[in-house]
Parts: sequence; structure tokens; C-alpha cells
Amino acid sequence: MMKNDAADKGPLGGLVKKILDKISKDENSEAIGIAWEKAIGGKFAEFTKLASFKKGKLTVLVSDSGRLYELTLRKEDIIKDVNERIKGKKIKDIRFKIGNIK
Repeated sequence: MMKNDAADKGPLGGLVKKILDKISKDENSEAIGIAWEKAIGGKFAEFTKLASFKKGKLTVLVSDSGRLYELTLRKEDIIKDVNERIKGKKIKDIRFKIGNIK
């Protein structure tokens, strides 16, 4: 009996797999963004921007060193809070960097 899995059928199947993986990543990124804003609250949300999420590590740009320091102190609680709010891949670590958040 033939398999009817498009992801296993040559170059076109590879393309389908890449598209499905991209959609899944985008949905997870959106969920992380929403959970992030709820976890840190409005006080910090406007001063941060999620830069990337790879291999369980979330990189967050922060507008200034004072907020970066305070977020670093709260890092473990933030990770726990975000992970409780999302499905799929969980955050293992957060890296805060000063950067342009616009």
C-alpha cells in the first residue's frame, strides 16, 4: 500500500515540509509573544522586543540597562510563567540584550 504523506515525496514533499515547519514556528512565536507580554506586564512590554527563539533560547531586546537588570533578576519566574502559558516548545533560557525595540 502506498503512503500518502506529501512530506516524503521528493523535492515537492520537502517544500511542503518546510512550509508546514515555518507555519508551526510562526504560530509558536506568536504564542510566545502573547505569553511574554502577559508574564512581564505592561510595565516592561513596551520596552522589550522578542528577537528570536531557537533551540529553547529566547533572545529579548531591551531598551535600557536598568530594565535589562530588573528582567534578569526576574528571569527564572518569567521563564516559568511563559512556559505555563504556551503549548509546544518550551523556553529553557532567556538572553537579554540592549537593542533597538522599534
